[in-house]
Amino acid sequence: MVMSWFSIAFNQAIITMLAVPAITEGATIKQAQDLYNEIILSHDARTRPIQNQSMAVEVAISASILSLLAVDEVRQSISVNLLVRLSWTDELRRWTPSSYGDLTMVDLSVGDLWVPKLLNGNSVSRRDTFSTDYAPLFMLNQGRVIHAPGGILHTACLMDMTHYPFDSQTCGIELISGSSQKFVQLTPSSTKLEKESYIENSEWELLNTSMTVSETDGTTYANFEIHIKRKPGHIVLTILVPVNIVSCLSSLVFLIPVDSGERVSFSITALLALSVYTSEISKSLPNNSDTVPFMVVNLACLLLHAATAIVVNLAALMHHHKRKSSNNNINNSRSHKRLDNDPHDGDFISISDDQFSDFDSGRHTLENGDVGVIGHTSTDGSVSNTSSQSVNDSSSASSKQNQAWKLSLSSIIIACARKLNYGETDFRSTTGYKHSGHDGRAEKYPWSYRLLMWVLQFVGLVDLVMFMVFFLSWVIITIVFIALFTKG
Repeated sequence: MVMSWFSIAFNQAIITMLAVPAITEGATIKQAQDLYNEIILSHDARTRPIQNQSMAVEVAISASILSLLAVDEVRQSISVNLLVRLSWTDELRRWTPSSYGDLTMVDLSVGDLWVPKLLNGNSVSRRDTFSTDYAPLFMLNQGRVIHAPGGILHTACLMDMTHYPFDSQTCGIELISGSSQKFVQLTPSSTKLEKESYIENSEWELLNTSMTVSETDGTTYANFEIHIKRKPGHIVLTILVPVNIVSCLSSLVFLIPVDSGERVSFSITALLALSVYTSEISKSLPNNSDTVPFMVVNLACLLLHAATAIVVNLAALMHHHKRKSSNNNINNSRSHKRLDNDPHDGDFISISDDQFSDFDSGRHTLENGDVGVIGHTSTDGSVSNTSSQSVNDSSSASSKQNQAWKLSLSSIIIACARKLNYGETDFRSTTGYKHSGHDGRAEKYPWSYRLLMWVLQFVGLVDLVMFMVFFLSWVIITIVFIALFTKG
């Protein structure tokens, strides 16, 4: 019984010993300390790590862009989170790994050995922006040193805002060696910035990057260029679209009835709205007269468009009130007379019928279905036949077609003239929109005439013309500047 328990305990001890992992062989703390004391700290950290001190240390440089933090158009600067990688060969510090527990790489501090200095040449804040005290620093047994300083760089960037907000910019970051070219020589290890860890910006799109190394005044410097393009969606929806809508409204002022008394206030409100947008846009643009953005020119043209609409509107109002006052004076001095015998026409004027007999006879001729040149009406109401001629059945098809064109053109001219001079508004479909055709059946006038008659029921002819002029001018301004915006 005792022997069985002894055998069980012995077997468990064997299993426990086999389960414990064996201690792996490697560098000990003493070997690491010996490496630091005998190799790393054996030379002064201020001494350049090269045997021939008359030669320059070649430092390979590359960089990775981590994020584009901000683009300040007013201050003409950008903020970039950049990680720089420097590597060089230390000829004074090399060791055999087998002598130090097979250590092939050690982690060092900046004060343990010589490190090249880098300055931000086009910085808008501090030149020495790298936090080198906590930057990674490694050294291999062959003497190869890898240093990776990084930080947020605030650099100047001269921007061309001509095509704002459809613009693209090219900004550079200059890293200058803190030592003379005789002591340190920068060499590029890549032609572009690495973008594997880049975080996209919501306002700007990173298009391309490049890196070059140059020499100026005995100093080498690395120039990193980034090409970015603005995402215009936000600015288009919040600025361009509202500005053009408000500007378009300034053309609608001519469709407001004159007697409503709201024309001037409507025009001034549209002008003030454009002025507010102009002041807001100016805050986001640099005070630079070298390149004027097309958006600023567009706003200036829209403001001029709105101001011109106000001036023309005031002139129209003055003319309307002057004409109304003149008609009142005439109405007080003369008796009112009927314009014609049209049962649908209830308008009165204070001018004698003799001055408008031509239009009356012409309208009755069209309504009765007579085709031909409108005759002249005498003072007693009879129509003279000196200028009218009926169409013969033997006339050619071309003559009929020309006569139809004369009818359409004459009807439109008569309608416009009656609206402008008479103020006539009763254009009913049974009287003003139909005429007798060549076969005697009632036919509708052309669609252009009917559309014009419908519009003239609500708007004066002069107001309609002014609305079309200002609206077309707004369309032309918008199309021209859209082409200029997107051209870049």
